[in-house]
Amino acid sequence: MFKMMVAPWRGASPYLGIGSYYLGTDTETTSRHEPLVSVTLQSPLFLNGRQVHMLVQKYGTDSSDQMTALAGAWTLRREVLQKGHDGIIAVGSTLNDSVLTLVTLTRPTAAASAAPNG
Repeated sequence: MFKMMVAPWRGASPYLGIGSYYLGTDTETTSRHEPLVSVTLQSPLFLNGRQVHMLVQKYGTDSSDQMTALAGAWTLRREVLQKGHDGIIAVGSTLNDSVLTLVTLTRPTAAASAAPNG
């Protein structure tokens, strides 16, 4: 089981499948005063930047054609769920290699909570 406080990533393109996207908390995220949520994944798939790049290329989720990108995102989601994972945790999957991206592929279990004070 994996549990973490994360910030919702609104408007994220579904490059790691159709689901709810979150960013790991860091000084940039917390300085925006985003409300943090607690997300719990029972069996996440852990990926590094190279693995993310390979999946994006394989499924075409970065395609400029919206239909191709969405079809690839749905296929990626389905295949990850079939392997028994309920989400993806990717480290170094964005332009900033230190960012942790968390994607819940099943029904979101995130409970909204206020950011901790201090």
